[in-house]
Amino acid sequence: TNTFFDSPHGLMNKSNFSSAEDMALLVAECMRFEPFRKVVGQLISDQSLERQERKKPTVYKWKNSNKLLGELDGIKGCKTGITNAAGPCFAGYYEKDGLKLAMVLCHSNSLEDRWVEIKQMVDFVICKTNKAAADKHKRMA
Repeated sequence: TNTFFDSPHGLMNKSNFSSAEDMALLVAECMRFEPFRKVVGQLISDQSLERQERKKPTVYKWKNSNKLLGELDGIKGCKTGITNAAGPCFAGYYEKDGLKLAMVLCHSNSLEDRWVEIKQMVDFVICKTNKAAADKHKRMA
């Protein structure tokens, strides 16, 4: 592998490094676990925290920054971000009609452009997959 994480939180750390391939492998592995899939696939999550010093629990509301959730059928979620090293980035998972795709986008033109670029990546893979299937069918005929 070409990866080292000095911390578990995913925030910028000068000691951390990885490759897009390793990040895609990590996405694919994480998405095998249903509790993880559930968390990263939610648009909004309400969580409560009970503390002994308070009578009522504190409720926290988190909104997922992945704008493709609910917009692009098949996107299952994962991680969005921006760092100096990777620029506007996305590590995510797509699953539809038997196609499973772990994908990583680094150095997008902008935070907003990454959503368009991810859609283009998915469309490209679907097109290539459909062409390969059609070519295989022709060879067998």
